[in-house]
Amino acid sequence: MHDTATSATLLLALYRAARELPTQAFQDHALRLIKPLLRFDTAIWGVGTRDGKTIKARAAHLHEVDPVALTEWKAINGRDKVTQLGLGNVGRTVHAHIPTLYAESADAEYRAYAARWKRRDMLGTAMSESTPGDLQWVSLYRHDAGLYTDHERLVCESLMPHFAEALRINQTIEQSRDATVAQVVGERRCLALADADGRLRFAHDDFLLLLRLEWTEIDEPRLPEPLVAAIAEHRTATFVGNAIKVRIRYSADLYLLDAEQKTLIDSLPPRRARIAALFAEGLSHKEIARRLRIAPPTVRNQIAAAYRDLGISSRTQLASLKRAVQGNA
Repeated sequence: MHDTATSATLLLALYRAARELPTQAFQDHALRLIKPLLRFDTAIWGVGTRDGKTIKARAAHLHEVDPVALTEWKAINGRDKVTQLGLGNVGRTVHAHIPTLYAESADAEYRAYAARWKRRDMLGTAMSESTPGDLQWVSLYRHDAGLYTDHERLVCESLMPHFAEALRINQTIEQSRDATVAQVVGERRCLALADADGRLRFAHDDFLLLLRLEWTEIDEPRLPEPLVAAIAEHRTATFVGNAIKVRIRYSADLYLLDAEQKTLIDSLPPRRARIAALFAEGLSHKEIARRLRIAPPTVRNQIAAAYRDLGISSRTQLASLKRAVQGNA
């Protein structure tokens, strides 16, 4: 990526902002964090669905971009080479020098558009979401700052998975602020970043407090051995202990750990607990089936089994158990 100390400081600021700022302010703040590294003039950070050779945007955050530019782009998106380049390289950052990419006579419309909105050079990254076909993307544009180097492209590529993860966290917290069904994130959930060998790059204070619920003594800045073993065995894993649950996800060159206290739902078998938790959050059978890529009847059967196991009979009761810390309910 880039300098290790710079990386840790930047990512700490990114994930803290994801927890503390409303989404609109968070996205601007996150982009400002990387401006000294990648020196862009404008940026677009969007979420949408792949539709053949185009992206159908659901939301697009404009950073120093006139909204009229987005309206004009939608009119020509179907034949946009930049979009097609990104869709052909999902998960990687692509570099596009606009005058070169649109050098053919048939591309005059695009060259004019890029010149009008001062987009001479671009780094673009499309990233898959958990729902099949859904994407996040971040496009950074330069006008007079020269061409992006391959080193800058690699720096961007290493950062963007963290941007995608931080936005998911931010949006979940934003949605939970006014929720009455599942106020989980931001109360008992805490984040940390660790290397592959279990060395903590940073951790919120509450994350360390949660670890001490499970392990009385911890050897900072290293994770407890069971979590190190989980990292070594899988890039994506969930550790469930006596008092806490920790989700582990690989992102770029680091592991994101998301810890929370166990609830009564966590006493269920892992698959059943996952389905029950999503149902408690308000998702329908079809939405859960689509997210987990299983059949709707399987979802119904697992929810019915969860009701039997927990001795309950309604989603309201299930949501209450999702908020109740195990041992204190």
